Amino acid sequence: MTVNTTLATPKQEIEANIFALCLLMPEPLFSLEFEKIKKKTNNEDEIILKLSRVFEVPIFAVTERLRMLNLLKIY
Repeated sequence: MTVNTTLATPKQEIEANIFALCLLMPEPLFSLEFEKIKKKTNNEDEIILKLSRVFEVPIFAVTERLRMLNLLKIY
């Protein structure tokens, strides 16, 4: 019987996801873009959509990054 050691643990998966979010949307650039967009609109859905387009990432990734940085009250 062979054990597959390439499967990530849940903790490793979470850490990899956090790393990817930080790499794709670095905090200084992300915060700057957020502030630029926020000056034009307070609509959270619009802010998320625009950030998704700027950083070329899925909406759920933007939502998670916003939550991580406490930029919007997302639950």
